[in-house]
Amino acid sequence: MYCEAVTSPDVLATYTRLRQIQRALNSHLMKTLSKKAIEESAKHLGFFEGGCLVADAVSDLDLVMDSAIYDYASRSCKGVRASNAP
Repeated sequence: MYCEAVTSPDVLATYTRLRQIQRALNSHLMKTLSKKAIEESAKHLGFFEGGCLVADAVSDLDLVMDSAIYDYASRSCKGVRASNAP
């Protein structure tokens, strides 16, 4: 019964639509990040050495980007450029 509810056409259609919106939003947010926001977030997480981003896995870079988007602004108020705000 649980599988039927999760795979119903309405649920899948809603998920697909929301996933497309999420991907577009994340893409836009990544384009608005400053180089400093990415570097500072990488430093904060220990993924920045010798002027370069250093990661063992792609998921490490995902973490850096998430931190730059969601945490850097609260640390410095300069993560996502305000000029791109609606």
